[in-house]
Amino acid sequence: MTIGVDPGFAQGAVGVVQDRRAVYSKMFRTSPGAHDRDRFDSIIAELLIPVRMFEGRIRAIACEAITGARQGGFKSKQTSDKAEHIRRVVGNVHAIAVLTGVPFEEVLPFDWRAVVGVRGASSNERDKRAVRAVTGWTAKVFSGHAAAALGVAVAGERAVKSAQFSLGFEGQQRRKHG
Repeated sequence: MTIGVDPGFAQGAVGVVQDRRAVYSKMFRTSPGAHDRDRFDSIIAELLIPVRMFEGRIRAIACEAITGARQGGFKSKQTSDKAEHIRRVVGNVHAIAVLTGVPFEEVLPFDWRAVVGVRGASSNERDKRAVRAVTGWTAKVFSGHAAAALGVAVAGERAVKSAQFSLGFEGQQRRKHG
C-alpha cells in the first residue's frame, strides 16, 4: 500500500492505493486564518489516520511536489508564505515516512497525471476521470484534491516498485558476474 498526499494550503487530501486500486481517500481543510502550527497539526493528523489504519502494510508515502513551492512560489504565482507553508508540509510528510520506516517519494503533478493517463492540458474533471478509471474509486463526492492524492499514490507506488526491481536486478547481476 502507498499513501499519497496532496498538500494544499487551505485544503488537500490523503489517498491510499494497493496495486493501483484505491482503498482510502479523505479530503481535509485547514482554516486559512490559522497559525501554521495548527495547520501542520491538522494535516499530520489526517495523514496519521491511514498510517495507523494500515499499519504494517504501508510500503511508501508519496507527496505531490508543488513546483512553485520548490522554486519559491514564482512560477505558480503563490505568495512566498504559501510556498513556504507547502514546503514545510512536504517536509513533515517526509518525516512521517522516515518515522514509519518506509520510502518517501516526491511526485510532480505532470508525473502523476502521466501515470494515470492524462495527456496534454489538464483539468480537474479530466484528472478525476483518469484517476477513477485507474484506481476504481467510486465515491460520489470526489474532489480534485482527492484525485491528486490518489494519483500521487499510484505514481509513488510505481516509483518504489521500479526502484525495488532495479535493486533486485543489480543484485542478480552482481551474483552472476561476481
